[in-house]
Amino acid sequence: MEIQINYPWTDEEKATIREGITKLVDSVRPVLQLDSLKLILVPHDFGVELIDFQKKNGLRTGYTDNGLALAVAKMLTYVENEILVCNIVIHPGIVLSMFNEETSSDAVHIFHHELCHVHDDILKFDLFHVAEIEDLYAGENGTVRQVSYIHADLIWSEYIATRLSSTSKPSDHHMYVESFLEAIPETLDRCKKAKEEYQGHLDVGELFREIQGHISYLLKTYAYFLGYFHSINESFSEEQYKEILESVPYLKGVIDVIPLELQKLYTNYGSWDDHMVFEKLANTVLTSWENVGIHPSDLPDGRLYIGVTYDV
Repeated sequence: MEIQINYPWTDEEKATIREGITKLVDSVRPVLQLDSLKLILVPHDFGVELIDFQKKNGLRTGYTDNGLALAVAKMLTYVENEILVCNIVIHPGIVLSMFNEETSSDAVHIFHHELCHVHDDILKFDLFHVAEIEDLYAGENGTVRQVSYIHADLIWSEYIATRLSSTSKPSDHHMYVESFLEAIPETLDRCKKAKEEYQGHLDVGELFREIQGHISYLLKTYAYFLGYFHSINESFSEEQYKEILESVPYLKGVIDVIPLELQKLYTNYGSWDDHMVFEKLANTVLTSWENVGIHPSDLPDGRLYIGVTYDV
């Protein structure tokens, strides 16, 4: 494992940071599979160097920066000589915080979360023998199914990384409760606004991508929440779900189904037969799009048809 530091700290500071990161990685090796972790990159400019790394290794470019959340760390994988290679790019501010007594617990937890992504991707590679999500679902019948499975995998990935890293969660961590509750009405508002813009000038393909982004943020935030709460055997009660769904019915068949499916996946984690284990989660993603008035379907000629309804 290489630790590359591009931020202009002194040689002494870099040596201290390398030693600290190495100790942290070694401390979780007994419970996490990290053999494929090749590089930990601490860039000078997180966004620029992350994109450069993605381009250099033929990966899809981009990271979360949507006005609601901003990525400060990202795990990237590719296959080299039929071997999975995992890399972590982490913001220098987070690294610096790891060595500050007042902020270290939160920063270490963020880094631990990324290491859990490494573990999860290694296990999935061992099971499915692909690193790219698109390759795993390329055999699905139609674009709509393929995209829904990709989103299902994203939900699972954030859930399991959160659940596994919960052991390092600071005692005062918010566990994304407020973030999730705030995202519920915000997501619906953003989806409605996108559909209104579509009536004017927005391309329907762009509309579908925008809706995917809004729903994905909501469901990933929910996955964080569930990962923490399932780790302590807690979650919303049936009454709480009922109360939420009465006020925001667009989540019916979504937030009440996802926790059940994630628990099933966790129970058999590491011994799945194939990617079809994500089928019910993928169906729930389809439901989430339909519930906000977006109805994608595959046409016989391979094109995608997007139906739009406005009474949501």
